[in-house]
Amino acid sequence: MISMLRAAPSLTPLDLVYACSRFSITCTVFNSKLSISERKKQFIQSPTATRVQVVYFDSIKLLLRRWAALSKSKVKLLVIVNSCDEYDIKSIDRLAVTSILKVCQRIEKTDEHIAEKPTHLHDMVTNAMKHNMQQSIVHKLSMSLYSVKDKTLRDSMRKDIMRYLAGTKPKPDLVVYPRINKLMSDPMIPALRRAVILSRSLGEGGPDLASAQTNIDRFDIAYVESYINKK
Repeated sequence: MISMLRAAPSLTPLDLVYACSRFSITCTVFNSKLSISERKKQFIQSPTATRVQVVYFDSIKLLLRRWAALSKSKVKLLVIVNSCDEYDIKSIDRLAVTSILKVCQRIEKTDEHIAEKPTHLHDMVTNAMKHNMQQSIVHKLSMSLYSVKDKTLRDSMRKDIMRYLAGTKPKPDLVVYPRINKLMSDPMIPALRRAVILSRSLGEGGPDLASAQTNIDRFDIAYVESYINKK
């Protein structure tokens, strides 16, 4: 099983093999630049200082292709990948290899822990945006405004907020209304404002086009535009 996954951009296969040999740790190196028959090289140590084995990949793509097979291993594995800027993997520097035996021994002593398959950062951002879009910020703002009991004041605040979102007025000062002010500080607010401004500049079909370009919910864009056009 893959017990730990780390990225080590400055670590070469030679560095790793030398360190593992020095500390009597069995390691395997996968080199994506070689032919399939020569891609995998194992350096077995006997006796070994730990039952944990180290596996090195020079390519994140090759690691992902081998992930399922490695996960089924009965041996605890410390997996190190050379470079993976686009993936959410904790990095270590070259000097950390001097502590590799201690890391392996710690893995050996701990309860079974399976490392999660790395997630592409683009997918993480996309999923986060989808989650936020499912919870319409305009809907949240509309609901929070009902905490203002005075209808005249509430309507005035709504108008100021919508005009700000449309790009025609500066951001209103809502410090005395913490709940509404907190929502107006949400990162989705400036993103929505940019999307509405873009939509209004595009003319007919603006909400659809702006939504496609910005990943902001079409409903929120169209709602703000509709409100402004009525006033």
